[in-house]
Amino acid sequence: MGNDENKPDSLYKFPFEFIGKSVTSNFLSEVLTNIVEVPSNLAVTRIGQDLPNVPYSMPRADNIFLLSDDSFLILEFQSDFRYQDLIRFLKYGVFLVDNAWQRDTIKRPVRIAVLYPAKLTLPTSTFSVNGSINISLEHISLGDKIDGVALIDTLKDKLEEYPNLKGEPLLTNKEHASLYLAPFGHISIPNNQFWEDYLTVGAQLTKILDNKNILATMLVAIPNSDARDHFTKELYNMSSDTFITYLDELSGGKISQVQKDLAASKAMNEANKATIAADKATIAASKAMNEADKAMLQAKDAMIMALQQKERSSVLNLFAKGNTVKEISDTLNISEMEVTEIIKNNGTY
Repeated sequence: MGNDENKPDSLYKFPFEFIGKSVTSNFLSEVLTNIVEVPSNLAVTRIGQDLPNVPYSMPRADNIFLLSDDSFLILEFQSDFRYQDLIRFLKYGVFLVDNAWQRDTIKRPVRIAVLYPAKLTLPTSTFSVNGSINISLEHISLGDKIDGVALIDTLKDKLEEYPNLKGEPLLTNKEHASLYLAPFGHISIPNNQFWEDYLTVGAQLTKILDNKNILATMLVAIPNSDARDHFTKELYNMSSDTFITYLDELSGGKISQVQKDLAASKAMNEANKATIAADKATIAASKAMNEADKAMLQAKDAMIMALQQKERSSVLNLFAKGNTVKEISDTLNISEMEVTEIIKNNGTY
């Protein structure tokens, strides 16, 4: 990454939002209490995406909760700061207020909490409308909530004392949640040094707790680097099944079940010979890889091409139905430039 290692880049976009969804799924209480600062005495109910009367064109919010103080909380993880996202969040907040009034004649306030990586410079202001309608929007930087170096130092100390810890688990739920978010928090040492320490601790925890998903999830959060290459190989040596899952996570779930089964079979048959490095769901074969490994790489390329064709078909189908470029971009989560290019190449724009 060179001189740009302290700037947000494309490598951070998918991992941050993926890790955010994973952490809120598995450690919701810790995220709400320690990062969003929801009072611990409030009961929290997750609201599904099937709210009635939601316009089809309105993008769904990632996490919506109803708190026991009769307020809504919208929680979002955003890899970059965009004005249009703020408008989208506010529109959804207004919809929740209106929906609660229409259904239950209740004026429920809405709090929108948007979490960002520490690498971003965020506006200091927040947005708030008070009165009959009460909506607040606040920007939360993980740099203000998680000290990555301090966390790793604490876990190093605990690992040195293990198994002689006195009445405290090796990894608490709070530490577990913070561990996955640490690369996006405050880092006071050079990135390469932190990534090495971070993944070393992750590998130790993975082996002691016999939970290979720990290292797999941590690897997803790390940009391309020597440290990630090294520990990717270590994860592969621990478990081919977990390694294939890791590749699937890097690709955003785009590796098909058939491809995962094929890759897992190839990896298990050639485990003693293979050296694999992953970058955005790409399997890089070394010079020593045999023909079976090359066949696995070719199968992956064919799968990706099929996915691109499927994405192109989806764009053209939505365009034929009258959707605008912006609506197609939001629905398929691809850039407007990509949408426009696909339509132009088809000769229908």
